Amino acid sequence: MKKHVFHGFGFLTVFFLLGLVACSSNSSKPSAASAKTPLAWPTEMRAIEAHMLYLLDVSSDLADYSKENSTEAKNITQSFKVLKTKAQNLTSKKIEPDKDPTLEIVAKRFAKNIELAADSFETGSYDFSRSVLTSSVAQCVQCHTRLEYGPQLSAPKLTHTLQNYKPIEKIQLLVATRNFTEAENEIRMALSDNNRDRLSAADWKSIVQLGLIMQVRFKNDMKGTQDFIKEIKSNSKLPFFVKKNLASWEKSIPVWRSALATNDKVKLADYFIKKGDHATKVAKGEAGLIYYLVAARILHESLAFTAQDRQVSEKLFRLGQLNAWNIDLGAWSMSEDYYEMCIRKTPHSGIAKKCYASLEQSLNQSFTGSLNQVLPDDIKNRLKEYKELSM
Repeated sequence: MKKHVFHGFGFLTVFFLLGLVACSSNSSKPSAASAKTPLAWPTEMRAIEAHMLYLLDVSSDLADYSKENSTEAKNITQSFKVLKTKAQNLTSKKIEPDKDPTLEIVAKRFAKNIELAADSFETGSYDFSRSVLTSSVAQCVQCHTRLEYGPQLSAPKLTHTLQNYKPIEKIQLLVATRNFTEAENEIRMALSDNNRDRLSAADWKSIVQLGLIMQVRFKNDMKGTQDFIKEIKSNSKLPFFVKKNLASWEKSIPVWRSALATNDKVKLADYFIKKGDHATKVAKGEAGLIYYLVAARILHESLAFTAQDRQVSEKLFRLGQLNAWNIDLGAWSMSEDYYEMCIRKTPHSGIAKKCYASLEQSLNQSFTGSLNQVLPDDIKNRLKEYKELSM
């Protein structure tokens, strides 16, 4: 019997469940009919769920299946084929769940990763295929954690492996599927006297950050945020690197409450970003995290539920800045994608020039570590294209 592999994937694998609408605990081959369903966001999510769960469940044995079990190998090939189609469907504007243009960025990255994983399996690069498949969950995180809007996803039913997860992995899974009550219970349990000695420094940081992300950005709950801060403040074994942020987080609640009246979402986001920058400069660490999360929520909500206007590029520029500050736990920075979309939305404009300057700085630092060093030719060409479009 082939073994399940979710436990081995840990941090990244649990995040994939974020994009699922109905979870399943078996790894049976998904129905081929799922490839023929109409283009609708929930339908596509259910199909992606079935095929991703199946492929993740067998992915540690891809090489064995391809050599020893021709039937299973055919099933895997078919599942990859359907998943590629479904992932590509997500890039269609016909099935977007709301108006947020950043969904395009996430969907395209996801589709490219799935295509790469499928092609790698077909060419025999099984380890690489598995790695790309599991890393693609970052896009699911980026998409489904923008706001609390939308249906709560099914509670995870992976009971045969859930008991093997570390506390942080259980919490990530529950937050990802918007099961907030269960996630809050797991946070309390993880930080309780019976468990907190077993938490690593990284776990402490991630659990506290997930608690704040859930309360601030997902739930938009000031009281819940305040209660959560009080709860962790009372913890006698709270690490110093978490404790030093508490005063700033407490001060941010009344500011958050008093500043939401204005209708200009860009100015409002700027206000919180500046507050976050000041708090971080004074107290270091993650002192500005709550301010940054509030700003991100304001911008995503505005993009999702209002017609795109002349401020869309302003909002994308600020989301690029926020993304660079790593407020999206579990997903790598996509700042450059935001800057590029900003330029494409309003070419040859003042904001396009600002986005290009940030894009240039980000790419230089990513590839050379500092400015004015040699960049790869494809990156030079990319910058040239966007410079011409922005100026």
